[in-house]
Amino acid sequence: MCGEHVGLVDHMMWTEVPSETDPFRPATEWGRGPCTRADMYYEDFEGEPSYTVVTQYCSWTTVEQPLLFDVAAGEPINVRVWCFSQTTEEVAEATLLVAAGEEPLWQRSVPLPAVTGELLFDTLPAPHALPSGTPVRWHLQNHGENSWNLIELSVTRRTPCASSSST
Repeated sequence: MCGEHVGLVDHMMWTEVPSETDPFRPATEWGRGPCTRADMYYEDFEGEPSYTVVTQYCSWTTVEQPLLFDVAAGEPINVRVWCFSQTTEEVAEATLLVAAGEEPLWQRSVPLPAVTGELLFDTLPAPHALPSGTPVRWHLQNHGENSWNLIELSVTRRTPCASSSST
């Protein structure tokens, strides 16, 4: 058997969670408040669709959309995020998470400042079945100028391998 990555989201469908109802709203906003639609957009990132958040004028956001496909308990969920170098001098941590509703599925802290860009890639088992339509949320909190690209949120499905027969 082989594995095929099946995208769980459409990067053109992300919508902002209003800050007043955001379950991940940070206690500290570093004086810059939530990101707006002007700070977030669909982007082709090196030939791959992605959702970009630029934190030049803001410090956090949560966006959401319905899960496109059912995910079975234990299926491998893949998360890939690219972050560019951090330009602020203040030492802190950026927080990133992917959640099903209010339940975090994946979370990472990134030490700041970051001198170089970095690809964050993790695969984790689904903690339980997630039906299509479940709200999936991407949250990030950052205190300096940076750009974050959510490249992949997918599940690895077992599929028959293509046979390589010669004639």
